[in-house]
Amino acid sequence: MSDEKMNKIRFSNDYYKLPENWKDKEAILIAASHCPDMQALEKELPVFMEFDTVIRTDDPMSAERYPINFKEGIVLVFVTKQEGKMFTTIRRYTPEKMKYYEGSVWKTFTMVYEKKS
Repeated sequence: MSDEKMNKIRFSNDYYKLPENWKDKEAILIAASHCPDMQALEKELPVFMEFDTVIRTDDPMSAERYPINFKEGIVLVFVTKQEGKMFTTIRRYTPEKMKYYEGSVWKTFTMVYEKKS
């Protein structure tokens, strides 16, 4: 696959869920699931939501969580090619994004660090 067609999954922070030194590594998307109610997911699976959103810091006791401030989401499950480590990430739902991710299951993504300013 040529570089210009390579799928990318972008992260604006470093998260505990990700392997160390994950930047520019590859992961395969193995599942994409629509979550119609993120608040219900937070209520039913608070430990999962914390796991998915805690930002890695030098002091784990003061770690912040990335805010999930949208109603509908897409839960993605990846496995890194190098370590075989499974991780999840949650993205804001749109019908277009859902179609894209559903069509990208079993495809390789490059993990990109893209700090928001």
